[in-house]
Amino acid sequence: MRQILRNCLQGKLLNRAEALNLVGAQGDERQALLATAAQLRDGYKGRIVTFSPKVFVPLTNLCRDFCGYCTFRKAPDEAGAKTLTLEEVLRVVRQGKLLGCTEVLFSLGDKPEAIYPEMKSFLNERGHQRTLDYLYEACRVVLEETGLLPHSNPGVMGQGDLQRLRDVNPSMGLMLESVSERLLLAAEDAVGEIVGTVQVVLNQPENQPHRGDIAKLLVHRRVRRQGLGAALIAAAERSALKAGKTLLVLDTVTGGDAERLYARQGWQRCGQIPNYALWPNGTPCATTIFFKFLHN
Repeated sequence: MRQILRNCLQGKLLNRAEALNLVGAQGDERQALLATAAQLRDGYKGRIVTFSPKVFVPLTNLCRDFCGYCTFRKAPDEAGAKTLTLEEVLRVVRQGKLLGCTEVLFSLGDKPEAIYPEMKSFLNERGHQRTLDYLYEACRVVLEETGLLPHSNPGVMGQGDLQRLRDVNPSMGLMLESVSERLLLAAEDAVGEIVGTVQVVLNQPENQPHRGDIAKLLVHRRVRRQGLGAALIAAAERSALKAGKTLLVLDTVTGGDAERLYARQGWQRCGQIPNYALWPNGTPCATTIFFKFLHN
């Protein structure tokens, strides 16, 4: 433990085993851990705590998700369900400005238009198809008309929306829902409904840090045979390469559409395993194993 703490003071990064060792510190070791943490804080950050007063703007509490812990989301027919108009947003922000606020925290549910016709109608009446587009307009109006700085916390976003919101947000927030060492990539249609997903499993044995697994490539039946599966696989390969992986492995049902897709995408077959998995009716099926080396 003492050597780990000395390494920290010298600027060395912890590995997984060392971090877990620190988590279990007790007694004198715990006190040494706290003293080291305080020394690092004082050396790199100091003891001054800054903050910016924000006014809270719940743009909408409708949400497509049903997280068990959440007390913010509402369904349209529940008491307290509300989507603010731009006039209501400005009214709240101007009151906050009078009280000395300098930033606006926009909080909202994740893509409620995907499941609620009421939200679709609200957006259509204002010339939008997506809540993220309405959020952009709200941020722009607040920035231009009040001078307060928007800070959005809208949930899951793609790269395009992140880049667009940067124009009207000095900072943004994203709630951490999981610490899983799997990457989940999703494809959406024009109205924000998820129509395909694929996972990249990054966590591998210590002697295989260069390897990742592809899992659960799923494409909705109404958008199949339109190139979405190939696009998801290509995105998964790029994400794995960015995460430092140079070898990907996967298994798929022998003789299925996915097997032909992987072959077209340049994956190499390395064999079949009979009776590897079960169909939904309980009968066994064979699986084909594929691999692919990744290069910049």
